[in-house]
Amino acid sequence: MKTIAVLTDFSERSEHAAKYALHLAQKLKANVLLFNAFLVPADIPMIASEVAWPTDYEEDKSEAEKELDKLCKKLVTQLEAHLLPGDYLPNVTFECKEGPICNALEAIENHKEVFLTVIGTHASDRITSLVFGNSCRQIIDSTQLPLLLVPEHTRFTVPEKFAFATNLGYRDVAYLEAFTRFAACFSGDITVINVTKAHPGTEQRCDDMAIFTGQAKHKINYKKIAYCSVPARDPELGLEWLLQRSKPDMLVMMHHESGFLKILLNGSLTQKMAAHTPVPIMVLPYGGGEMFVV
Repeated sequence: MKTIAVLTDFSERSEHAAKYALHLAQKLKANVLLFNAFLVPADIPMIASEVAWPTDYEEDKSEAEKELDKLCKKLVTQLEAHLLPGDYLPNVTFECKEGPICNALEAIENHKEVFLTVIGTHASDRITSLVFGNSCRQIIDSTQLPLLLVPEHTRFTVPEKFAFATNLGYRDVAYLEAFTRFAACFSGDITVINVTKAHPGTEQRCDDMAIFTGQAKHKINYKKIAYCSVPARDPELGLEWLLQRSKPDMLVMMHHESGFLKILLNGSLTQKMAAHTPVPIMVLPYGGGEMFVV
């Protein structure tokens, strides 16, 4: 059975992300795995030198498991209260692992049925300061699975409109093809968006969009795709304008060191989106052509 993994530290925003993931799983007829990476003093250099050894690893693990079990029951109870007869009820399980959260990614990815990892964001933070602090950038760089970033104030609605940001690179066609397998689960509309800095070569960028569109239409058998290219003096403002105009239920981007992901990581748009337009962001991993194959 396909499964959505949720990284949690038991904060309110990570619990909100878990609720979002549970609703998403219910629509996809998938299960949910709550995952917590608990730290022992040896994992924290500033604390390790002040702790009398040995520490009780089993006690730390037991406490984490108790919190996970409590969260599992709470999520299921809340969802059951809104289900209609015959609705699918996801199976919610949990797992914990000692060590930094990034070390847990391999454990999650060893679950062959897991196809998506979810984490929560803070409304006033950048992506680099999410629920896992500085580890989040490392998670984005390290994960082999699609990663869904859920702002803490996002209300769950069945996603029907997806904005797919691209730099018009040829490999992005493969990403788009893979993502259609996810969008098809909701019969969703995908708008492929490209924002380029306005300069004398803007006409060439229009040609690039035409080439990309032709390649995508030739390779991808999914009818509900539209294409939009906007020149802007500031790519961040251009992307913000497009998101406000199209009002997508989810923003999708590829893991590139340049382009839209870099804009979000280094700019102010993430804070604006999280605080005013809380759109979940799905980051597709490098080389992820086999994504969403279940």
